This record gives sequence, structure tokens and C-alpha cells, in this order.
Amino acid sequence: MNDAKVNLQRWGISLDIKTIRRISKAFADASLKIREEWLNKDDPRNTPLITENESFKGKRILISADGGRLRIRKNKRGRIASGNKRHGYNTNWREPKLITIRTIDQGGKVIRKDKPIIDGTIGDPDEIFKILRAHLVARDVQHASEIVCVGDGALWIWDRMKSLIAELNIDVSKVSFVLDVYHAVEHLSAVADGKRGWKKHKRKKWLKEMKNRLKRGDVDEVLDELKDLAIGRNAKEVKKEMKYFKEKKERMRYDVFMRKNLPIGSGAMESGIRQVVNMRLKSAGMFWKKKNAEGFLHLRCYLKSKRWNIVESAVINYSPKIGRV
Repeated sequence: MNDAKVNLQRWGISLDIKTIRRISKAFADASLKIREEWLNKDDPRNTPLITENESFKGKRILISADGGRLRIRKNKRGRIASGNKRHGYNTNWREPKLITIRTIDQGGKVIRKDKPIIDGTIGDPDEIFKILRAHLVARDVQHASEIVCVGDGALWIWDRMKSLIAELNIDVSKVSFVLDVYHAVEHLSAVADGKRGWKKHKRKKWLKEMKNRLKRGDVDEVLDELKDLAIGRNAKEVKKEMKYFKEKKERMRYDVFMRKNLPIGSGAMESGIRQVVNMRLKSAGMFWKKKNAEGFLHLRCYLKSKRWNIVESAVINYSPKIGRV
């Protein structure tokens, strides 16, 4: 808020922090109402939150979903303690969930001139997939030439992603589900780090070889290697990682994905989490009321996807629906 005050003063506008906070909160609340009305429409194609005629027809698109971390403030139960002016409160961690959608070229590279689509919620997995569904339907995703879904191993992502593809009647032959290769390598790193008898050089060499095998599509060879290492004091941890690779084997066909010029990493998603959540909503000592976190997360998504003018225009021209009295 102090930064906002300084910037406004440069433009000759003098407002105190409380006024800036009140205006910002009202703006965020209005943006959430617009989104809520949009999500509850039978046909989400008509919304001020999307540029007119923006479509995925004939395009290759990259879809990712992931979670971040921020603190939510919640008042403790009971009366205010004697001698205090305010309720005590807890600041528990909460996982905001984000989705990113990018267009990619025939070589599998993100098309930088096309603005990314980023949106998020403090809500549960069903809520973020409701938002994802609206963004996809509004842009005619069923007419995309190819769809690539990249993410980590979280079950809440993959189960819902497959259900959404089926619900939208998308031809599964043009959809690829890819486990982010860097997340897979992190699980191999956990195995290497657990081998106390290995020197740093041996860990590094082994990890490089396993990564190469993954990219060649030799997941079975990786599993055989893990099976041989599942002995001694860390056998339980190694077996846990074996289960991880067995369950997600189908999404680790990296040789096939690379031949088709498809991305095998979720760098766009990781960048979204960093810019939207980590750099603003997760600062040291920062915690949020849930509704405020939801509103500012939504606005931050539009800011960092270079779509601020869209949400700004939507809020300025917003006429709330008034129900019957």
C-alpha cells in the first residue's frame, strides 16, 4: 500500500493508506462478483473478463495447474481476552491454486506475443477447475489443434483434468498428459540424497544417468535401478518412490512427447506461482483474510498476465445484478 501511495503522489494524487486500502478492496470485491456471475452462466462465452473473439481454434495450447502457499488470518474462538483490543488469531498456511494456459508453436515453444491466461483461487480443487472450464469453453477449446496438460504428481490435478477433457467432449487423440520432468527428477534426487554411502560425485553421476533414461522413455530401467537400491535403512523411502514412478509411468513417455515437439516441463506454471503468489502475497510476516486473499489473487493474476486493462474495464463498467425484494 505504501508503494501505491508513492506512485499516486507522482501523478499528483494524494490519498492516505486507509483510503487506498478501501478502494482496492472495493475493486477486488467487484472483480470477484463479475467472475462469480461468469462462472454461474450456462454459456461462459459472454463475459467482460475475456477479450472479444479470443479463441483457441487451430492452436496448440499448454495447460498447467499447481498450488502455492500463503497465510490466511483466522480469528480465534471466544471472547476478546481481558486487556486486549482485538481478537487473537491464527495464521495457518493455505494453498492457493492457479491455472495457466499458453499457446505454443510447432516446435513446442511458448508463443511470447500471445498473452498468457492466469487465474487462481483460495478455494478447493473443484473451484479452480470450474474456473479453468470457463476459460476453456469461452475460447472454444474443442477446436484447438492440440492440447498439452503438464503438471506435477498431485492427484487432484490429473483426475480432474481427465474428467474435464471428457466433459467437454474433446477428442482425446489430440490431448497429451505430461508429468513435469523436473518434478520426476526431484523424486530421483530424494533417492540419491538418501544413500549415505555415496559421495557427491557418485550422486551427481547417478542422477544424470537416471534423467537421461527418463528422457529416452526407459522408465522400466529406472524402476529396475530403484528396485536394486531398495535395501538397507532407506528401503522404505525408495519403495515409496518406486510406487510414484509406477503410478505415473504413462505420463512419463518423454521420448514420445519430445518427438512430437511437446513441452515436458512446467516452467510457465512455476513462473506464474512465483510472480503471482511468492513475490506479492507470500512476503515475510504477511497474512490475509480469506476474502481479501481471493480478490487480490484474482487481480494479481490479471496484472501478471498483462490483462489488467480487461479487468479494469470490467469493474468500471460493472452493473451489479439486483434480485427481487
